[in-house]
Amino acid sequence: MKDAGDTRRFSRRRLLWTGTAFATGVAITGVGSGAGEGDTGEHGAVRWSETYDRPNQYVECNAVVTAGDGYYLAGETGYRTGTSHGWVQRVDERGEVDWEFIDNRPGDEAPLHAISAAPDGGCVAVGDVTTHLTDESNVTAVALGQEGEFGWATEFARPWHVSMSTLASTEDGYVIGAYARSYATQGTRILLLSIDSEGTQRWIRTLGAEDAVNVCRAVLPVGDGYLVAGSTDREDDSRILLVRTDTQGRHQWDATYDVEGAYSLAHAIVPTEDGGYVLGGRTGSSTHIFRAVVLKVDSEGNEQWRWVNHVESACYDLLTRATGGCVLAGRRLEDGWLAALNDDGELIASESYSGDGEGTFESLVPADDGYIVGGRTAEFDSNDTRGWLLSVGPIAEQDAEPIEPEYSIAEQEDDSLPGFSGGAAVLGLSAGYALSRRLRSGQAGGSQRNTGREE
Repeated sequence: MKDAGDTRRFSRRRLLWTGTAFATGVAITGVGSGAGEGDTGEHGAVRWSETYDRPNQYVECNAVVTAGDGYYLAGETGYRTGTSHGWVQRVDERGEVDWEFIDNRPGDEAPLHAISAAPDGGCVAVGDVTTHLTDESNVTAVALGQEGEFGWATEFARPWHVSMSTLASTEDGYVIGAYARSYATQGTRILLLSIDSEGTQRWIRTLGAEDAVNVCRAVLPVGDGYLVAGSTDREDDSRILLVRTDTQGRHQWDATYDVEGAYSLAHAIVPTEDGGYVLGGRTGSSTHIFRAVVLKVDSEGNEQWRWVNHVESACYDLLTRATGGCVLAGRRLEDGWLAALNDDGELIASESYSGDGEGTFESLVPADDGYIVGGRTAEFDSNDTRGWLLSVGPIAEQDAEPIEPEYSIAEQEDDSLPGFSGGAAVLGLSAGYALSRRLRSGQAGGSQRNTGREE
């Protein structure tokens, strides 16, 4: 492990200006009940809302994790026309800032994508760092103490250009998932990396064929191995991907799921009480217009049902519900979005939160019979985003009945829903609804399983 102080400059600074974290009005515009700030007992009610900015810079919150009586936030900050830096904040149970850490690496881009609480009360955050002089991009990890003091930082170099990374805690360290483009083959492969509690590398694996595009967005420790969720793309046919490995990151089996749309990707995976898993993500027929997707699979990766939203949307994180089903967080049209599905994959609640004008939820954690969601918000058509943390109550009753599928022509542009035009939207609604409802195992043949060896 390389001491970050040798070649990099890290600094921690407390917030010295006023107004860095302040409450913002939040409008709830989705299906179901809504409320302003303050818990009214209504489903989806906002308990409190905080935004975080820095003078003349943007701030984006990519991940949130519970930390004792507060939360750690991780993301990035910087200038849209210049470099970006890793950003970590510790906030209390009401979202008030305790301290802030900025990963100052002059000339580099070093966004942080995921964060985990450490056993000593501190945290570990991971991301990727790009060196402008060499155009190299590596996985990076940073450890901070309870008061934001710098602990250690490492970079893991490979002859590839790394993008994104995710993180999961293990009994005695962490496992990092990422993906990288090979300079030699131009293919994209999944990276799986194990480190100990001091950031020392134990092993690193690559998964996927060299001539394909394979992406990792989530890693989940499962007993004697790991599950990796993301996507695989061959000949412009992108499918949601689920990979099972052993404890050393060696491939055991994989499954792909062909969802409507050429661009499909899983962003999150969580275990269910029956031994299976729920995957959340997005799909679409273009690179910028998507719909949220949730898949339920068994322990072997066999699909049991799926749900695809009708409105332009995306799922970036999810949690299971104690009463069955799941809650997902992401984006719906221009707003931050929470939705709930029951055990059969039916929509039972949907709430939208507008923030400063538009917003996105990237991370979701449980809290006090409700949820804490983190993301970003900005005025419409503005690049000056703010980090956003929101506390809400439960969004669905224990035995809530399914609600009608979300769809409103007035809310969407003619081309914003793949497969629909403004004139044909009403005629196509019933057919689209039938196509996107849950598919029982064996009905659709949507998943393919490979038990072969690592490519």
